[in-house]
Amino acid sequence: MASSPASTDLTASAAGPVPPPNLAPVNWRAKGLALRSIRFEDTFFLRDLYADLRAEELAAVDWPPAQKRAFTDSQYDLQDAHFGRAHPHAWRLIVERRGKSVGRFYLDDTPEGLLVVDIGLLALARGKGIGGDLLKTAQAQARRQGSPGVWLHVLKDNIRARTLYERLGFAATGETATHWRMDWTA
Repeated sequence: MASSPASTDLTASAAGPVPPPNLAPVNWRAKGLALRSIRFEDTFFLRDLYADLRAEELAAVDWPPAQKRAFTDSQYDLQDAHFGRAHPHAWRLIVERRGKSVGRFYLDDTPEGLLVVDIGLLALARGKGIGGDLLKTAQAQARRQGSPGVWLHVLKDNIRARTLYERLGFAATGETATHWRMDWTA
């Protein structure tokens, strides 16, 4: 059965370029963890992940579950479209644990260095060192390819993430009203 042009275009944009084969952390196989390129069929998981990432925030909103889900689905669609436009060449990866999707990792190779566009993990996968491993992976890849370093943006009120980034050698180098830009030099 041939796919429609719209389906083919969507699949190509979801996957992005093929990441380097040695991108996953070396210790991940023993932990049952893996990285792989996003596929079209991951859209359902990515919507669930986005809803999970916003669950705490939406817990205070007095909406029925269907309305919350419609909201997070629409917000995911907008974010995904933005990432696709702003970072068309980013490696868009799924984080798997024992064959089940538990997160996403978007990394863009820019002239300034590797940009961590996004790390998002399901609640059940947070606090287990996966995010730190992904950042160390970006740092190792920057060294391998001779990149200037790794950079990212973090919400100013996300103290937990900023603490992790600082522990891994990132330093604040700029700010907007809501975010810090943090850089790590290779």
